[in-house]
Amino acid sequence: MRTNETAGRADAEISFSETLELDSRRLVDQIRRALDIEQVLQRTATGLAEMLELSQVSIELSVVVPDQPEE
Repeated sequence: MRTNETAGRADAEISFSETLELDSRRLVDQIRRALDIEQVLQRTATGLAEMLELSQVSIELSVVVPDQPEE
């Protein structure tokens, strides 16, 4: 039989796990969007390079994850 204390701990662990999963999904979605943006930028830069007859074009994209507040 679960006591209120163990039930509360189990609920907190599930809640933390669910929150972590949601945060992870959001981060994955943000990374996917960043990669989509990078692909569009790369195609645009390549097209401009061809149009301007440039030999080399380079694009660098960095993904910065903000610090998460500690609970």
